[in-house]
Amino acid sequence: MTMIVCASLSALAVTAVGAAVTESDRPARPPQAHAAPVSARAFLRGVIRQLAANEYARAWTSLDPSQQLLIDQRSYVRCESASAIPGRLDRIEVLDAHTERVVVPGSGGLRTRSTVVMFRLTFAPRLSQSPVVVRVRAHALRSQGRWAWMLPAKRLALHRSGLCGTSPPHTYPDV
Repeated sequence: MTMIVCASLSALAVTAVGAAVTESDRPARPPQAHAAPVSARAFLRGVIRQLAANEYARAWTSLDPSQQLLIDQRSYVRCESASAIPGRLDRIEVLDAHTERVVVPGSGGLRTRSTVVMFRLTFAPRLSQSPVVVRVRAHALRSQGRWAWMLPAKRLALHRSGLCGTSPPHTYPDV
């Protein structure tokens, strides 16, 4: 596997907010930014599918509003596109889910309740027959009556630095 494939999947792991195969084998639906009945796991499943499919503009619409104020949609899409996911998402598994209080990076230190889900994502890279497995820790937050996801602090800092795509891919931050 090439360094670019590893770096791109690593960027997904840093950015990602996960998706899950639940009790059924039904395909995941995209996240519903304004639908309260959707569970945190289902919401995150939709967002991770969007990120894995390089649908960054769509994923940005459900990013936490405090982070949207710091990174406009055009900048977010440009930055994420610099490390686009080269493979195809094959499988999503939930490893753990729980709630915890977190500080949303860029929110000014406000603590909020988060549903944290740990996922194992399996990708089929385009240039390799070997699957790539990535673990992702994702947060779903209730914000303004809807689910939202958040960028980790290091990924938010990368976006705000304006350095997206200017460093070698292997230097993207870890969670």
